[in-house]
Amino acid sequence: MKNLNQKLLILLMITAMSGLKSYADTNAELMLQTSIPAAVSFTKQASSVESGKINQLTGTHGGLQSVFTLQTNATDDDLDFILSSSVLVDGGTASAFGKNGTTIVLTNTNDLPETTDVNNAKTGGSSNHNVIAYPFSITTTNGLTKEYKTSLQGYENCYAIILNTAETGNVIGTVGTNPDGGTYNVGQDAPGTYQATVTITAVGK
Repeated sequence: MKNLNQKLLILLMITAMSGLKSYADTNAELMLQTSIPAAVSFTKQASSVESGKINQLTGTHGGLQSVFTLQTNATDDDLDFILSSSVLVDGGTASAFGKNGTTIVLTNTNDLPETTDVNNAKTGGSSNHNVIAYPFSITTTNGLTKEYKTSLQGYENCYAIILNTAETGNVIGTVGTNPDGGTYNVGQDAPGTYQATVTITAVGK
């Protein structure tokens, strides 16, 4: 019985020593990870021309322009970039774009027009009190492109700005100086401030 106990003791010591050697040969790894979400920056450039004066006889103005710089680490699979517009009307707001985005309407903020007047101006009609329509165009830089959409991510009558692998670029909206068709009429358009708002937005897909 005594010899058995000694053998067990020796066996345990060998096992313990073997274990110590095994621990000395092991190593531990710690993997550190983090992630960067899709990010977007929009900047309104100083070259934007946001205000001017309308000639009360002809309806012409000196030129208006919105210039946005877009910068992102995302792709077209991650986000939709949307250029939308709005004007104030009696009872709410409406999109300012007409004729598939080639026209923008401005409404009198002191004497709000009816929605029917806005719709008439968008088609170049002549029965649109306190609404003036002007030609509108979008240009892009650095490989960005644009596509007019009647509906996108809950926005109606807007432009989709497409990255095409670009990381930065400008989106430039230009308002023509001459009123569209017969949308300006001294007898119909009251004095005051005529305004439209152009907005660029990123929406996750």
